[in-house]
Amino acid sequence: MSFSNETRTPGSVVCFQRGGNRQLFCVHVATGSAYCYKNLLAGLGSACTVHGIYAPGFGLDWKAMSCIEEMATLYVEQIKMLQPTGPYWLCGYSMGGMVALEMAKLLVQSGNLVKPVIVVDARYPSEEERSSCEFTDQEPDYIWRFFIGAYFDWDWSEKLLETKEFTKLGRSGRLWYLATEGRKMNIGRMWDVDKLATILSFQDTMLRTHFEYRPGVCPVDVGFFYANEESDHSYVARVLSLVGGRSKLISCAGRHISMFFDNENVLQLGRKIGSFMETS
Repeated sequence: MSFSNETRTPGSVVCFQRGGNRQLFCVHVATGSAYCYKNLLAGLGSACTVHGIYAPGFGLDWKAMSCIEEMATLYVEQIKMLQPTGPYWLCGYSMGGMVALEMAKLLVQSGNLVKPVIVVDARYPSEEERSSCEFTDQEPDYIWRFFIGAYFDWDWSEKLLETKEFTKLGRSGRLWYLATEGRKMNIGRMWDVDKLATILSFQDTMLRTHFEYRPGVCPVDVGFFYANEESDHSYVARVLSLVGGRSKLISCAGRHISMFFDNENVLQLGRKIGSFMETS
C-alpha cells in the first residue's frame, strides 16, 4: 500500500460515489489522503453518497495545516457547502477519526444534528507515547517509520529502521538512500529526493498535529470499529473517554493496516459500516 502515485485536483472534498439521500463524509488519514475510503465502497453498496475529505496540501503544495482544530473548522465549512443542514454522517479512520470527532463537536455546538460518528480504529496517544515520540528539529524514528511505510512499503520500513547502515545516516542521506534503493527494488513510485524531502516535512507536521491534539469531550454518539487482531487495545478506551454520548464497539478483522487494505477485511468492514448506518 502506497500513496505515492496518487494525484488529484484542488479541493479538499472529493465525491467517490453518488447514491441515496444520505451523504457520508470520510476524513483523511495522517498521510493527508482520503483515497483509502474507496476500498469501502464495495461493502457499503450504493445506498449513500460517499465523499473523501483530503488535507488541503496533499498532492498539491504539500503545506500542512497547523492543528486538528484548524482542519475541522475548514472541513465543516466545506461539507456545509454540499449539505447545508444535518443530520451529518462523519467517518474517520486512524487520525481521521480524531478529526471527525472534532468536526462533530463543532457541528453540534452550532446547533446541527450529527448522526453517530463512525470512528475506525482511531488512535489517541497516551502520555507515554507522546514522551517517547518527542519532536525535535530532526524527525524522530516514528516519523520515518510512518513515512517509509506509507510512501514505500511497511515491511521495508521496519527492516530499515533496524539496520545500522540506514539509521546512522542523516536526513539527506536517508532520503537519498530511499530514492536510490526504492528505485532499484521498484518499491514506491516516488524517487525524487527533493520531492521526498517536501513530503517528509508535510508528514512531520501532520503527525505533530495528531500528537499535540488535546480535545475536550465530544457530545455525540460513536460507533467504534476496532481491529481485533491488535495485541493492545488500550487506545480504544482512550478515544472513548473523549466521547460524551453513547458508544458502540464493533469488532473488525485484521490489524490497524490490514483491516483497511486486505480485500476481504475491508469488504466486511464496509458491510458493517453500512449495517451500522442502517440501524442508527
